[in-house]
Amino acid sequence: MQRCPRCEICKPISEFYLRADRKGKTHSYCKACINLQTLQRQRRLKNQCIEYKGGKCERCGITGHPAIFDFHHKDPTQKDFILSRVRSLKFSTMHMDELDKCLLLCANCHRIEHAKF
Repeated sequence: MQRCPRCEICKPISEFYLRADRKGKTHSYCKACINLQTLQRQRRLKNQCIEYKGGKCERCGITGHPAIFDFHHKDPTQKDFILSRVRSLKFSTMHMDELDKCLLLCANCHRIEHAKF
């Protein structure tokens, strides 16, 4: 059994991720706490990216919940990385440089952009 310092619950070792940098050792925080922290960080980063791009769809102007927005690369050949897969902890110039190559589109406008009928 191991105690997670974040939730303060004693849990079986199987409830803790193994560390990649220390063979046979586990992370201090349990899987549930790490997953929650990761989700919160991803949401915070997406909100910062949306705010950086103006907070509304660049086609129809809709505003709303962050889940409705996608980042559409104007020129896919210029894509250095996929914004949603960045494992960075903080919003940085790296994000801004990639966002400058994108349009902030609502899900509907993004689907229309890719439909090309």
